[in-house]
Amino acid sequence: CELVQSLADLSWRLQRIPALEMAIYTHGRIEFAGEFDDHDAALRPSMIELQTFLTYEKQLRNLQLQEGRLSRRYDKELAELRQLQQDREAKEREALATAARAALLARQRHENFDPQANGFDFSTEEIDRHIRTLSPPMVDRILRSAAQNDSLQGSKTRTEAA
Repeated sequence: CELVQSLADLSWRLQRIPALEMAIYTHGRIEFAGEFDDHDAALRPSMIELQTFLTYEKQLRNLQLQEGRLSRRYDKELAELRQLQQDREAKEREALATAARAALLARQRHENFDPQANGFDFSTEEIDRHIRTLSPPMVDRILRSAAQNDSLQGSKTRTEAA
């Protein structure tokens, strides 16, 4: 949440910079409007623009520096946010795959499967939708793998009991 707020703040500040630059040039046009009356009318706008730049060069450069810094910070924070989103999505996909495996096993054993009771945050509909995306060979592989794990667990339990 703080990262998103920071990105919003940075975006707002970046969008303000062009307006501030324009305000400096507008101020300069007003301030220097009468200074070049004795020059050719076609040259006056350029001369006013140049005088504005020279007079307010420090402020304009500062805005450019700030824009560069803010832009780099924005890019860095946006990359961080995207990485966090990708990590979260990968964890959700893995959790959904785990929930789907558990649901498939429960169905194979003719047991009820309640996702929330088994620690999953997905609805039954979400899990079923994911299962429908699995190919039949993938479903078979999941069930065979689970059966092998069950037989290993069973032999381990029998060995421990003996």
